[in-house]
Amino acid sequence: MNKLEELTMLIKSSDLLEDLIQLRKSKSMINTSIIDPPADMDMMSSLVDNPPPLGLKHLPMYMVPYQIKSKIDCKYLSFGLGQWRKAGEMPLSLKTWRKNGPKGWSRMSEEMPVSRNIDLTILAALIAQQDFPEELKIPANTFTEQPQKWSLHKLSSDFLEEEKVSFLKRLSVLKEILNNIADI
Repeated sequence: MNKLEELTMLIKSSDLLEDLIQLRKSKSMINTSIIDPPADMDMMSSLVDNPPPLGLKHLPMYMVPYQIKSKIDCKYLSFGLGQWRKAGEMPLSLKTWRKNGPKGWSRMSEEMPVSRNIDLTILAALIAQQDFPEELKIPANTFTEQPQKWSLHKLSSDFLEEEKVSFLKRLSVLKEILNNIADI
């Protein structure tokens, strides 16, 4: 059983889901899911100016302040239970929390299953591994229900070299973390 399956079984076999719901309702979840204590004044300011929304259906297990010094609209990233879950299901999901100034939290905040995010990251890693090729080679069984190898032609070459550098830096952080996971 992998870590994701263990976590799903733990959630299903315990009162964790009910505890998360109660924490969210009591608004005390902010003390359990956000970095404690905030690492610096910018982060503290972000938390005060943009307290996380606790009244939505996505149930964060972990919530990270995101891009504090930037003026982008994404204020948090979270890992938790998906808002579109059905009775008896515990789908893990990732969510970006976007805020449009004083209007409040955006309906454009994205949520996706963890597996879909991993597949997108695999796609990004293949592109980096092959150095942004004109024809991307995807080995068979890379993605779910993909028994044959695929070749994808690049649709556009419009990007800045600095974006490529930033992209590769983020992948290097991911690589370092993945290299330190014992079970994979």
